[in-house]
Amino acid sequence: MTAEDRARRERVRLEAAEMFAAGVSAPVVAARPQAQGGATLDPQVELERGPAARGWDDQRWTLARIAVVIRELFDVDHTPRGAAYPLHRIGWFPRVPAARAAERDEEAITAWRTEGLTFQSQYAVVASQQVQDAGDRLGSAPGGPGKG
Repeated sequence: MTAEDRARRERVRLEAAEMFAAGVSAPVVAARPQAQGGATLDPQVELERGPAARGWDDQRWTLARIAVVIRELFDVDHTPRGAAYPLHRIGWFPRVPAARAAERDEEAITAWRTEGLTFQSQYAVVASQQVQDAGDRLGSAPGGPGKG
């Protein structure tokens, strides 16, 4: 091991000791990535800057975009699914926003729900009547239930 490697290892050890003293958990300390040249990068800081800071038009982090960022920062290739693993280690999980259409018509939705419930109620009444009729037919048949 060269003197430069020993110095880098000592620097990493001291950074880890500081993180432990600050109350950071062992898995988080172990998972902190090293950028090219040995500098420690915090991926959370990069993610919190947002996709727009890296040139994307909207504010959505996709796994494919995160894989690109990991490649640029750490020179490590990941598939989009593979990019999810380090994210989970630092506590980032997918959140899907409630996407609603811009042309959403609340009145039409309410009417549809009411019609749907009315249809379901009518269906339940018809089905109940059919079951009752079938039971009546069985009960009136010779040797059917209730007929000794």
